[in-house]
Amino acid sequence: MSNYLVSFIMPTYNSEEYIIRTLKSFDEMVGNKREQIELLCIDDGSADQTLNKIKEFAKNVGYVKYESLSHGGVSTVRNHGLDIAQGEYVSFIDSDDFYQKDFLDLFFEQVERYNHPDLLIEDVKGINLDFYKNDLNEENRISILNVIYRIGEITAETGVASKFIRKDVIDRANISYLPIPVSEDVLFNVNVINNIKSIVISGEKYYLVQESHTLAFYNRENKDGQLRYLAELSKILNHYGDLANDIIDLAYQKALNIMIEKYYGPLCASKKLSFGVAANELKKIVKRQAFYNHLNNQRVSIVSGNNGFRYKTFRFLITKGLFKGCLLFDVILDKIKGYDRFK
Repeated sequence: MSNYLVSFIMPTYNSEEYIIRTLKSFDEMVGNKREQIELLCIDDGSADQTLNKIKEFAKNVGYVKYESLSHGGVSTVRNHGLDIAQGEYVSFIDSDDFYQKDFLDLFFEQVERYNHPDLLIEDVKGINLDFYKNDLNEENRISILNVIYRIGEITAETGVASKFIRKDVIDRANISYLPIPVSEDVLFNVNVINNIKSIVISGEKYYLVQESHTLAFYNRENKDGQLRYLAELSKILNHYGDLANDIIDLAYQKALNIMIEKYYGPLCASKKLSFGVAANELKKIVKRQAFYNHLNNQRVSIVSGNNGFRYKTFRFLITKGLFKGCLLFDVILDKIKGYDRFK
């Protein structure tokens, strides 16, 4: 047993406007368990007063540790946190979210009740009582991944939120965040689930995620980053064979949505790229990466909530080879709804 039961790893970057609010909420969540945790605030080269505010807060509590790195991105920061974490469990948190008061009392009860499981996932929707499973097999792991990917009625946060992982699982399997610009947290979760032997899935309220407004906007990484994510995901899940088909199909469908809605569409709308050139590029990607093999899984589209009018139309037009029409549809729909995808 380490000196700390839980290490919380919090990357920060230009967070001065809300970091104290987050730290105060975190302290309420910790409650009377201050001696059993560490909060690793690792600043990613902020240009504002984020680090100074953390230092000031740390004077009043003994569990806060802080470091400052050169700006290298969130994967670099989280991996550094893993290198220095001393807890039996690690959990990743963001610098702009809120937490349930006195949650750690419940968490420690779970840890003891289920004999220190490899992974605990909190805030799961669709269940009332805790679900505990030991000696996981491949079908069990796929079922857990379905929860993470929100395929079905039982769903969890897809990213870093609300997960507590035994540090020895991470160390033993040498799991780290890959240096890719999108969905690196999802790939980390998949790698963890590949290597655990026991899990608790719980509906206990813990983490209130603040929806990031930047996710709705254009990002220049939304094309190449999605393709790298798909390649890594397919590699990780290869040994599951057909068991992983739904997850792979959904990942391809969502990657297509993002490339249309948050990459090519905004570029066309802003006239930075012509519809003809964008359609040509998208067509080459869809053919080269065999997207067609994954777009006809209607069942997974429906059970994952990926079957709204916009995305259903994307898939229909792409499968008919109407790439330019698909981009025109996206731009017109954004104009009707008043969306400007560039910040």
